[in-house]
Amino acid sequence: MTDRLPFTEYHLSEAPAVDLLRALGYDYIPGANLAAERTSLRDAVLGGQLEAAIRRINPPLTDANVTQSVRRMPTVEAAGLMEANSRVYSDLVNYFSLPQDTPQGRISQTVRVIDFENPRNNTFVVSNQVEVLGERDKIIPDVVVFVNG
Repeated sequence: MTDRLPFTEYHLSEAPAVDLLRALGYDYIPGANLAAERTSLRDAVLGGQLEAAIRRINPPLTDANVTQSVRRMPTVEAAGLMEANSRVYSDLVNYFSLPQDTPQGRISQTVRVIDFENPRNNTFVVSNQVEVLGERDKIIPDVVVFVNG
């Protein structure tokens, strides 16, 4: 691929994946440049992109429900990893609902995090060497893909 980024941007072993995703239309952001998108190294989501996507995909949501939706995504209360993964998967694929007051009364408002009907309404980012602080260790995956943050 002729538009490969300089070697200093990512390791040679990461290049095929990053190059492929860039060719598919993903924006590339080096992991070191994601600090502005995260409130701490414990965050595995890009809060600003997530909030923008939720607002874009769910225009009827109130500001309070946008805020609640953004907080919900990285906060998973579960007994174990399988349960946590299942809950996040369900929220992403099946969506979730929040109560919302409208002129017609209180309704259950569906929140979509990914727009499966109109993929161009989503943001796609590939990054590398994203440092995340876990409960016990620091994790630095070679390549990370973000869809809507």
